[in-house]
Amino acid sequence: MKDNNKIVIYQNEKGNIELRADIEKDTIWATQAQISQLFETSIPNVNIHLGKIYEEGELQRNRTIKESLIVRKEGSRAIKRQIECYNLDAIIAVGYRINSNKATQFRIWATSVLREHLKRGYSLNQYKLEKSPEALLDLYATMSSIESKGLGGKLRGRVTFKMTQDFEPGK
Repeated sequence: MKDNNKIVIYQNEKGNIELRADIEKDTIWATQAQISQLFETSIPNVNIHLGKIYEEGELQRNRTIKESLIVRKEGSRAIKRQIECYNLDAIIAVGYRINSNKATQFRIWATSVLREHLKRGYSLNQYKLEKSPEALLDLYATMSSIESKGLGGKLRGRVTFKMTQDFEPGK
């Protein structure tokens, strides 16, 4: 799988990648093992929290879980197994329930991102914008929509994007 199909979801203060997952339909997917590693807890602990999240109606199982076929090497045999993967909504919900240093750091980071979004009125993923022409086109469409509604004058200056067919992300 190409590296440009992945996105960094969370980095700690030292810049270490805490979660890196494939994008699929505007979300990410992680196994219970990956979630337990992210928040430095046990798989049974993640399982308990997920059970409570679904039991309390915070999330719906059918909207946050998908089955994936994985192949594992067991001895000399390749064994195929179905494994449940959980989307970003479930990962975040678990992160807000786990009591560990990493989960605390995640909550601090997530809260700061949300706070910044609320203060600014928008959020940008610089990495994605640098790597994806489609993301830049979406940003351009949003800016054009704002201008078409007569809201462009409320901006402190004018933002202009020049999009070309030969755009190469990251250059």
